[in-house]
Amino acid sequence: MSRQIALADYSIVLPGTWAQIPMQSREAASARISALVKKQVGMNDRLARHRRDVRDQLLDAALQAQAAHALSFAISLELAPGVPFPASMLGSRTPWPPRATDAPGTPALAVTPEDRLRRDFPAATFVAGSAGPIARRTQHGTREWGDTTTQTLSLDYWLPVPGAAELLQFTISAPMVEGYELFTELFDMIMSTVSWHPEPEAATERVEA
Repeated sequence: MSRQIALADYSIVLPGTWAQIPMQSREAASARISALVKKQVGMNDRLARHRRDVRDQLLDAALQAQAAHALSFAISLELAPGVPFPASMLGSRTPWPPRATDAPGTPALAVTPEDRLRRDFPAATFVAGSAGPIARRTQHGTREWGDTTTQTLSLDYWLPVPGAAELLQFTISAPMVEGYELFTELFDMIMSTVSWHPEPEAATERVEA
């Protein structure tokens, strides 16, 4: 099962195991996160401190997203066994990287947004999307969790915004995954579902089989 999430002037299809965190207020984000933590971590009294720590970490991330005027903040509920919230995805608008040709009075190069994306992100990997190519930057490594070492994955995706001098950027953080190649393919597939709407829409969700 998947859900099509409509946000502002774009939509994205997320697996049913992802939860969207409201961006309109601290109260809305806090209520949603508290409910998710209770569901994922459980209500055992011995887990009270763990629930509080997880809730505080997620709320802090959500508030940072709100302060940065992010368009969306979603967290995965089932991606790695035994990890209640193994990944997060932040969506925001960002300007194109500055170049000498962007200076006032300098003639602009006659390039399409697709050409400019490839020119301005020469080290990126390009993913085929429903609305055109998507630039992707990948970082992976390892992290120590007590006596355990896990793989970590961080991804940034950039898509040109139609009719605007901006990019839509998604930042995905998966600090506890095993087999980052497989998860990179999963996130590439999610990014490929981004589609644009001619007119801005209110935030909605539609469940698909």
